[in-house]
Amino acid sequence: RSLKPQADTQYAEVATACATGSAQAQTDIETYSQNVDSLQAYVQQLEADINQQEVDVAQYQLDIERFGQELELAKTQHAEFDRDFARDLAAYDQAIADAQRAPLI
Repeated sequence: RSLKPQADTQYAEVATACATGSAQAQTDIETYSQNVDSLQAYVQQLEADINQQEVDVAQYQLDIERFGQELELAKTQHAEFDRDFARDLAAYDQAIADAQRAPLI
């Protein structure tokens, strides 16, 4: 009979330790859950950022292609202008030469 109070005390200590451990484990689980939720939100934001960057890159590629086409058009127009200017200048020079050879009235 003398062991019963000691056993009751030890049981109470073990029960208290288990309850404390269980409460700490529950707190740890909740903290872990919150951390997982935060990490998932972070990963989702990163994925959204990556998707936006992919959209931006695609737009940049389209812009580069368009600028390239505009540059080629400008080169073509410049070459046409040079050709037309050379033709007009030659005609002007010819008109001056013809005028210089014409008899004065």
